[in-house]
Amino acid sequence: MTVFSNYEITDRVNVMLKEGELECWEIFARSTFELGESKALFYFNEDYGFVKMEYLNYENQKLIFELEKVEVIN
Repeated sequence: MTVFSNYEITDRVNVMLKEGELECWEIFARSTFELGESKALFYFNEDYGFVKMEYLNYENQKLIFELEKVEVIN
């Protein structure tokens, strides 16, 4: 199956997480393929990487990944 995806940085926002509020780049993604269209929002922090990801698939099922904890290992 061929998938066509487009990613665009759409904003710089503050995201509230369990660890507190983080300044993030907001990235919008749209993918189209034979079954339909899926969308995603990614939140990228320059210190921690991707801290939140929200997926909405072609059947309108939503999946959210979110940073739970930051732990320093010595």
